[in-house]
Amino acid sequence: MNTIDVYIISLSKSFQFSLHSSDGFQRLWNALMVLFMATKKEDRFQLESLQQKDENFENRLMVFIDKFKDSDPKINRLKTNFDSIPTDKYFFVQFTKEVSKDDSFKMCNYLLAKEEGIDYEKMEKEINDSIGELRSNYNISIFGFQEKSFIGELDKNKRVCRFCKKKQPETSFKKIAHSISEALGNKLIVTYDECDKCNYEFGTGIENDLVLFLDLYRNFFGVKGKNGIPSLKGENYIIRNDGKKQITIEHYLKEGEESSNDFNFTLKNNRFITYLNIYKTLVKYALSVLEPKEIPQFNETIGWIRGEIEFSHLPKIAILQNYDFFRTHPMVTLYKRKDDDHSIPNLVCEFRFTFFVFVFIIPEKEEFIYTEDFYDNFWNLFKHYKDVKGWSFKKFSNPNPIKFNVNLNFKKSDK
Repeated sequence: MNTIDVYIISLSKSFQFSLHSSDGFQRLWNALMVLFMATKKEDRFQLESLQQKDENFENRLMVFIDKFKDSDPKINRLKTNFDSIPTDKYFFVQFTKEVSKDDSFKMCNYLLAKEEGIDYEKMEKEINDSIGELRSNYNISIFGFQEKSFIGELDKNKRVCRFCKKKQPETSFKKIAHSISEALGNKLIVTYDECDKCNYEFGTGIENDLVLFLDLYRNFFGVKGKNGIPSLKGENYIIRNDGKKQITIEHYLKEGEESSNDFNFTLKNNRFITYLNIYKTLVKYALSVLEPKEIPQFNETIGWIRGEIEFSHLPKIAILQNYDFFRTHPMVTLYKRKDDDHSIPNLVCEFRFTFFVFVFIIPEKEEFIYTEDFYDNFWNLFKHYKDVKGWSFKKFSNPNPIKFNVNLNFKKSDK
């Protein structure tokens, strides 16, 4: 049986599909060339890799599907996949089973430049000046930007949990495991190979500390979790967001407390937060989207996340609050080292939530000590972060629960 592999790259969704033919291979190939408007010269097809999903393409796609849907029912899925690309938007087609991350990165940049009306060569030069050295050292993967991502083994019967190493019937994979907590608004990133037990334990355990840390911003920015926008209630306050641009804050004074005209006060909670769990949760997010073949490199890290071992030395986490980086959906960017250069981290992750940017190293070994020189070398290499002003560098290594109160300060706008 002959197989034709096709890979589609777009800003909204990238996907791969394989077409099979036991007899009419040439007929299938010719129909594909018609679909993608290839021209024939001297018995050879010439095809433009850059395509546009306009009305003419949609009509050709329906003709193609109707012609071959009986011989290969999977062809019907093509319409669903192409429907994820907005009308009149551009995409690239490649006849291959896999596209390298570097090539995909370049094609997406080209599509972005075309959509924004930016000069691509100028844009590529600016990117190379900023992260050219970084790209030579790391494979870069982005999750949650626009398209849905499903990580891991599709077949439940073949799944092995990346966190506990169990498979069916020792464990189950019935529930959807969100790679980033659903409470933070994640609707796009799912990890297939996280079992129900680990999903429950993380969701009711360490992930709650990061959710609590970001609770106020979940409410203020109207982030919808499983149960909509959360209302917040503490010892002396209630905060509600109606989802229609109105936020109500009720602040209660205890007997003997005086009110303040400048509207600055402390939100007092009965809840406790563990900062080490925040680091563990961020690392768990990173490992949730890592390619399965890379997971064995981080078995000790997984043991640390699960509380089975301790890491005595943890690097700082870089935190930025900047509206220029605002995201309506949480996003993860992974930087996986290409070689064995131990002078730089093996795995680095960026996590974005609303106007927060967290950049952190994934710790690997208990015995590794993250010296200031090592961290400076890392930060200097990631110059696209370093060149942005406003970063703070925090230690999230305290394993002790701390009562979580928030100081709220409002200033009257001049507008």
